[in-house]
Amino acid sequence: MGWKQLPSWLKGGVIALLISVFGIVFDYIRYGLKIGYDQFIFSVLLYSFVTFPGEMIVEIFDKDPHRFFIEKILIWTFSLIIWFLIGALIGKIYGKIKSKG
Repeated sequence: MGWKQLPSWLKGGVIALLISVFGIVFDYIRYGLKIGYDQFIFSVLLYSFVTFPGEMIVEIFDKDPHRFFIEKILIWTFSLIIWFLIGALIGKIYGKIKSKG
C-alpha cells in the first residue's frame, strides 16, 4: 500500500508524528552540542510546542521531581501519541472536506 492509498487520518497522524520527532531530535542535538537557547531560539520554540501536551500530562500525574530521565521519556512518549492523534483528527476532517468537494 503506497502513500496515496493510505486513509487521510493516517496520513495526518504520520505527518504530525514526523514533525514531533523532528522537534525532539533537533532539541536533543542542540542539547548534546551544548548550544545555548539564545543561539537557537527556533529549537526552543519547536521543542516547547512539540512537548507541551506531554509536559502537561506528566505534571498532572508525576509528583517525584528526582526522576528526570524517566520524566523526559514520558514527556516524549505522551507528546508523540498526542500529536499523532491531533494529526489523525486533522487528517480525518481534511478527508471529509475533500471527499465532499
